[in-house]
Amino acid sequence: MFPGSAPTAAAPFAARSATATPAPFAARSATATPAPFAARSATATPAPFDTMGVAAARSAATLVRPRPSLSPQPLPSFAGALAQRVRFAGGEVPLWSLVTPLVLLVALGAAFAAAAVTSPADPGAAMKVGPEPSASVAVAAPAPLPLPLPPPPVVSVSSSDEKPKPLTLVERAARGEDAAVKELSVKPQADLRVEEAISLSLGQSAQGLRAARALRERLAHDPGLIKDPELLTQLRRNCDDPETAREALAAIASVPGPISADLIYEVWTSTASRSTATDLARSLIYSKEVRAKASKALAAALDLRDAETCEKSRELLERVSSDGDRRSFHLLNKLTRKYGCGPNKRQDCYACLRDGKELDAALKAVKARREPHPFGG
Repeated sequence: MFPGSAPTAAAPFAARSATATPAPFAARSATATPAPFAARSATATPAPFDTMGVAAARSAATLVRPRPSLSPQPLPSFAGALAQRVRFAGGEVPLWSLVTPLVLLVALGAAFAAAAVTSPADPGAAMKVGPEPSASVAVAAPAPLPLPLPPPPVVSVSSSDEKPKPLTLVERAARGEDAAVKELSVKPQADLRVEEAISLSLGQSAQGLRAARALRERLAHDPGLIKDPELLTQLRRNCDDPETAREALAAIASVPGPISADLIYEVWTSTASRSTATDLARSLIYSKEVRAKASKALAAALDLRDAETCEKSRELLERVSSDGDRRSFHLLNKLTRKYGCGPNKRQDCYACLRDGKELDAALKAVKARREPHPFGG
């Protein structure tokens, strides 16, 4: 320590420590440690002091320095933030002058996008940029006016004096009126117009269908008429006509006794060509009602038709020999063929019938019995 330094530095330091310095530092100031702030505020040239005193004073100032507050600084308001000046293009401008153009551009872009996606069915939707008014403050729109109803159809009321327009000859002939059909039928074919020829054909079909229905009603009322040759001839003619075949076969199917099944079987098998009548006759002959009326000879022929294997055919030979007639002959004759099966269709399909003479005996028996001809001839 330098001589005379203790009295010069002790006075000011003691005075400060008496008012503000805490107890630990007051003890240290009693050892004549110089105060750096006191020396800095003095007007006269400070006296020389030692380096240890300066270090102690600096440490004391560091200990008593207040710490900075850790609480966040309050944020400025929205208006204050917009009013702040920022550097832009080499100068300072308020922030709101930069934000306002951007907001306007975004609003315009949103308006154009809404107009682009608006449905053409609602042309006013493109103009609705702002939100809809609240229901509490909106003024109730007037209800739409109801659309005018279409005028009621005008119903023409014919007076008692008006008469229906009479039908023409062509219209009456197409309905099957006997007089109109007769009038057109006597005209030479070369003189018939197209509509007259068509009407004549329709009229004749209507007449034939009406006659077939009348014949069916007669048979239903008196089934014994089925033995009448003239009626059988008419039935056969009706079966050959596609327009009247259904009525004729329905009339035959309703007749009791085996003759019903015999007539239907003849319609089915009397021709090799297929038609509406033959298809319906086949369905009727295998129906429950008609099949039950079949005679033994016809039942044997039907069972022989249904046999699909050699064994099944062999089982039927004895019954066919005793009950069958010539309607089973061609069915038995098919069993004599020794080809038709195998990969090349050269193998015998009925090899089980080759042993024995049952097949030959059945052929001989049915050939000797004549089949019925219910339609005559």
